[in-house]
Amino acid sequence: MCAKKVGRNDPCPCGSGLKYKHCCAKAAYDMKGSPVFKSIHIENFRCFRKLDVDSLARINLIAGKNSVGKTAALEAFFLLMGAENLELILRISQFRGIKELKGNIQAVLELLWAPLFFQLESNRKIRIRAGLSNGREHKVELALVSSASRTLNLYDQDESHALLRPNHLYNKILKQTFSGPQFGSREFEMKPVDGNLKVEPVPSTPPFPGYFLSARQPPTQEAVSDLFGRLIKSKLVEELDLVNVLKIIEPRLVQLDVIPSAGSSMIYGDIGLEQMLPISLMGDGMARVIGILLRIANASGGIVLIDEIENGLHHSVLQDFWRVIGTAARTFNTQIVATTHSYECIREAHFAFNESDDYDFLLHRLDRVNDLLDVVTYDQEALNSAVKGDFEVR
Repeated sequence: MCAKKVGRNDPCPCGSGLKYKHCCAKAAYDMKGSPVFKSIHIENFRCFRKLDVDSLARINLIAGKNSVGKTAALEAFFLLMGAENLELILRISQFRGIKELKGNIQAVLELLWAPLFFQLESNRKIRIRAGLSNGREHKVELALVSSASRTLNLYDQDESHALLRPNHLYNKILKQTFSGPQFGSREFEMKPVDGNLKVEPVPSTPPFPGYFLSARQPPTQEAVSDLFGRLIKSKLVEELDLVNVLKIIEPRLVQLDVIPSAGSSMIYGDIGLEQMLPISLMGDGMARVIGILLRIANASGGIVLIDEIENGLHHSVLQDFWRVIGTAARTFNTQIVATTHSYECIREAHFAFNESDDYDFLLHRLDRVNDLLDVVTYDQEALNSAVKGDFEVR
């Protein structure tokens, strides 16, 4: 006879009197292992000549003044997760294609590759290295090199007569070299072709799952509904308890469903009206929270990167928000790295994790010192003192 499955909110079968999720389920989670990244070293990338974060927790919040590289730090994490991710980073950075540059290689470098390199020094390699929870390392190097092939234009600009002149627009490529315990060492080349970016060879499956939520380019509702559908398919919706969690934003919510609409699909919610409403019509806060939580649930054993995590959220819900983020990250064994400009966001995160059994949260503040960037990491004790004394930690 098969044993009945114990729900997370059922009484624990060990007889402790606690809910299963707070007792033996937590012990089972503790055996799953530590977060993916324990440290990160960044060199010659974006605004970083060199940056070292020596200690990373399950949930990490990056703060600092404008132009210290908070978003760039997230991009560095993202680059470690696969060769195709650079395309998304360039798109988020408002890269719009290079067709109209008419062979001007200097313009290509300025608009495409050069901004990836510290002080536009594209003759130096970008190196990003992460220490993993198993004691191993995962690395990526980016180098701008000359292409081994060349594209020829058969016609001049007015197509009046045939030409065989080299098109210098395509004579530079970005080589990405990945190395790690999951797959050894692999090389990929990325080059612009007809206004697009071509990656060769075809990238393989990333070493671990991960998502990047940009503050500039919010995900489409179709992408969010796809993540929800994956949870339904894998029978993990109950684990996330999404309806109850989202009541911190919309107390009237009683049901969520994925409904086809106009050739795609969207998540609809029932808040007691005559018809269900698309989540997108319930405010930025609702869309933001559901997007974050669905990614945490779908990145089990991996990492979720969130730029300006407090966007769309009222200060009164921030502590509850951090509670559910912490619970979801522990439930699905997912690591979080996020950025913020908000002191309230930092303070409420500290309060929320102070109440939990495991204070698995760190604040990392980036400070510019002359030409270098320094990291100040605040643990529970340091944040206790900072919050009590109302010290500036942003």
